[in-house]
Amino acid sequence: MIPRIAQQPAGPGVFRPALLLETVPWLMLAAALRVVIFHRGLAAFPAEVGANAAIFIALLLCARRMVEFTGGTTQLGYLSLRDQLVLAYRVLHPVGLVIVGLYIGLSYVGARTLAPSFYFGFDGIAFDQTSNLGRLWSAVIAAVVLLMVVRYEHGQRPSMLGGLRELAARWKYLLAGIVVAAVFQILLSPVQGLARWGVYQFWTGTAAPDALKAAVYFTFIFSFATIRLWGTVAILIFALRESYRRSAPASAAGST
Repeated sequence: MIPRIAQQPAGPGVFRPALLLETVPWLMLAAALRVVIFHRGLAAFPAEVGANAAIFIALLLCARRMVEFTGGTTQLGYLSLRDQLVLAYRVLHPVGLVIVGLYIGLSYVGARTLAPSFYFGFDGIAFDQTSNLGRLWSAVIAAVVLLMVVRYEHGQRPSMLGGLRELAARWKYLLAGIVVAAVFQILLSPVQGLARWGVYQFWTGTAAPDALKAAVYFTFIFSFATIRLWGTVAILIFALRESYRRSAPASAAGST
């Protein structure tokens, strides 16, 4: 059976720029919670859980639109908010354990400068990482998460091991997608850095009202988060779809 993500209806959908705004509320929520995380304290951990859930829901919305745009079909749009949150837990729980395990392991062996890049692997799908290695790691995490979501949509358990098996089986296309997504993230980073410098100058060099400064800051944050998320997911969806499309004839031949 060809997965729905690779099925062809009448033709590719029409992508409307307004669809980009669907993910903005969730990315705004994630950005606000990241401020709480930055200040640490007792609220930091629940804020981090909430921020990751918000990024995941934004990723689901983005994946749905990209699948539809490329001519595939998906049931992601029919998930209720409760279903999305349950799926977020089922996907992010094992992914989070791996990320925390890597962070602790790297810290234990003395690689403390590398550990944060791995710890913010999922967060880096939408928000800029601190190193190019971290941006590559975020692209890998995004690919694994998408594969786990695809497994769930086709009635399979969204296990991380199953996602890694899919990644190994489709490595020729997904490896290319991961590399391209990482390059996209790396190239976007200096652009975001210049914009960040401009926002800093606005904050420190003008007498604008605090409300306007806050609006400019959050606009900067979720604008680049939107670009980063949509670009990463789009690249990986195209790579995954190409993998399904290329393997479809072989699967059909094997079933005859």
